[in-house]
Amino acid sequence: MNPQNLKPLVCPYFYNLLKAGCIKYDWHQSEDQTFVLYEVWKDEEALEHHIQSAHYQEYRNNIADLVSTREVYKLKIME
Repeated sequence: MNPQNLKPLVCPYFYNLLKAGCIKYDWHQSEDQTFVLYEVWKDEEALEHHIQSAHYQEYRNNIADLVSTREVYKLKIME
């Protein structure tokens, strides 16, 4: 899939991430057209508020037909 096709669906989502407390957002693409989104949030509360938001639900609905699998990993930095 061409990433440009995703831009209209994802760009409004990026803007709302910044307002919701997302500190870092990286969008990766592998050679086999797999996309990986990496987000860092200021705290768990900000993330949960974001997941419950209308813009997140709209984003999920907009990309539903484009996503074959979805895996979420909550990671901690190893010090």
